[in-house]
Amino acid sequence: MEQTTQEINSMKADEEVFRTLLTQQPYYKVSKADSQILFGNPDAKLTISIFTNLFCNPCAKIHKRVEKLLYDTNRKVCVQYIISSFTPNLEFVNKYLIAAYLGKGHRECEQIIAGWFEKGKLLKESYFKDMQLDMTNPAIETEFQKHEAWKEKTQLSVTPMILVNGYKLPDNYKIEDLRYFTEFNVEVK
Repeated sequence: MEQTTQEINSMKADEEVFRTLLTQQPYYKVSKADSQILFGNPDAKLTISIFTNLFCNPCAKIHKRVEKLLYDTNRKVCVQYIISSFTPNLEFVNKYLIAAYLGKGHRECEQIIAGWFEKGKLLKESYFKDMQLDMTNPAIETEFQKHEAWKEKTQLSVTPMILVNGYKLPDNYKIEDLRYFTEFNVEVK
């Protein structure tokens, strides 16, 4: 069994196998103009876009795995978050996290998102109370509308959705497997 697992992992780590499987997946046009919430290396060849809902438990689990991937790859990949709440009464959290990203910086925002997924969901707006976020910044609404426009354009309604350079991550791959492809470059449609 161990040998079979090693053989499968060896195939999964092969860039040509990955490219072939990846480019057979649905493609969603996504760029840094759609969301500026980026972690890791914004100039990386490998961009992992994550369509997420900040009230979604599977999204919380993916975020922990993303943190580990950033650590394991020494932040050589770019992770882009596109956030949606799917319901207007929960949009406040998207705007707070955008404000945190714009006002606090990448590393601190990563911690804020991790804290949100761990305990913030239960605290709702009070989670952000002592963060001194400038909620009057017009850039917050501009960024929020970019996320909404991308969601409308793609018609995606399931979170978490993981895209690799715009392609849906193949089902037989996990986000952890992307550590093999930090220098990956794939032609987009």
